[in-house]
Amino acid sequence: MTRETPMFRQGFAMLLLAVQLPAFADGIDFNTRSFQGGPINEATVGQLSVKWVYQTVPDTGTASAAQGSISSTPAVDDRYLYFNDMSGYLTKLDRFTGKPIWKKNYVNDLSVPGFVVKGSRNTPYVSGDLLIVGSNMGLVDRLCRMIPGGTPSALGCASGDGAIVLAINKHSGHVVWRAKAETHPSAKVTGSISGLDNMIFVPVGNWEEDWARAYPNIFVE
Repeated sequence: MTRETPMFRQGFAMLLLAVQLPAFADGIDFNTRSFQGGPINEATVGQLSVKWVYQTVPDTGTASAAQGSISSTPAVDDRYLYFNDMSGYLTKLDRFTGKPIWKKNYVNDLSVPGFVVKGSRNTPYVSGDLLIVGSNMGLVDRLCRMIPGGTPSALGCASGDGAIVLAINKHSGHVVWRAKAETHPSAKVTGSISGLDNMIFVPVGNWEEDWARAYPNIFVE
């Protein structure tokens, strides 16, 4: 049998590698990061081959090495992958072909005034027809003004709208509801959201200490 396992590299592309596996691999949780007795080991790693490649952003040779990188584990739901990248997109792919189903920009497609999300570094949480993600990146207006060339606009440099949770229809990519887990302008969702029954659990932190060290007067009116 052939089991297809998504593999990722820091940079611009997502790769799917395929490996021949014995029958005992059936029933293993392939979302587990590391485990004994899994399908990829010393004996099978040499059999890996590239199945498909998906570029998150064009490889022009001039972009930063971090731009477009996939910095959190994708979510797997049936035949689809859902993942965030550092260029500010949430993407749905067919995991067998690498074909994009939809791609949404957090600022332009998923934000509204008061709920501006610059990006997410969490694994999306799949619950029924919903894909639930949390905001990670946002700069307060004052920090933008302190950076030469910064633009303190709601959909540009600044958000400062707090730790925002978005529930997105996994079929269409449209926002179903928005909520704030924390309203402090430096707040962020620091880890992947989880859930139980009709509840979700949102880990929240903030950039306050980081920003205050670099800009001592940032929180002084």
